[in-house]
Amino acid sequence: DRWPGRTDHVECETLDQERRALDAGADALLLDNMGPSLVRDAVEIADTHAAQHGTRRALLDVSGTITLNTVGDYADTGA
Repeated sequence: DRWPGRTDHVECETLDQERRALDAGADALLLDNMGPSLVRDAVEIADTHAAQHGTRRALLDVSGTITLNTVGDYADTGA
């Protein structure tokens, strides 16, 4: 790492983008405009990636489609 201690954030709109960001070493992912089901899949991908590489799971931040009516669904995703 060129800059130890720096956190690399990547915005992802698809699971493929998430996989590529994780493979590139991203520390934090902004999951943008993903529904709760897709966020659950993203959490599983991040967990699996961390387990396979012996690293800490990337921080997952969710944005875009959260409302007062859906916040509970997102809270249950594990992100």
